[in-house]
Amino acid sequence: MAGVPAEVIENLTAIMLERREIKPDSGGPGRYRGGCGQYTTFRTTSGLQWSMAGMRDRTKFRAKGYLGGGDGALGEFYLSNGERPNPKAYILLDPDVAATLELPGGGGYFDAFTRDPEQVLEDVIYGYVTVEGAERDYGVKITCSKRPEERISLPEHYAIDREATQALRAATGLPTNPA
Repeated sequence: MAGVPAEVIENLTAIMLERREIKPDSGGPGRYRGGCGQYTTFRTTSGLQWSMAGMRDRTKFRAKGYLGGGDGALGEFYLSNGERPNPKAYILLDPDVAATLELPGGGGYFDAFTRDPEQVLEDVIYGYVTVEGAERDYGVKITCSKRPEERISLPEHYAIDREATQALRAATGLPTNPA
């Protein structure tokens, strides 16, 4: 997916991107994980009424997984005033209202418990999958040695608990190695 950089939007319009980040656990689990969606929050800086033309998809129907892969997460569209407008509508917004898009995730391919645990660890390090999602969706137990006073998680803080991972994956009765 391509997107216009925040700096371009903010330099050419009176729109500010308050938030643009990956939506963890939104890609459908699979040996080949679906692409992650993202959070984007827009607000005007003009002090004037502003508009959005809605063309948001996958707010009702998830991207389907393939051959045992999990479905991607649904997208959402909502406003800071609590409204949830039609995601396909042209809307006018008051200057103090921000609009948030949660873009959907793609579907995964093949059973998630056949994904290489090292790839799942990498997904966690990059923020595509949470530690909880790694265990729940992939059967990979990841530990984090970051101390509470540390503000940043570094790659070396994360490790695979191989014994717990083997037990989690064995409990499913499914094959756990890529074919």
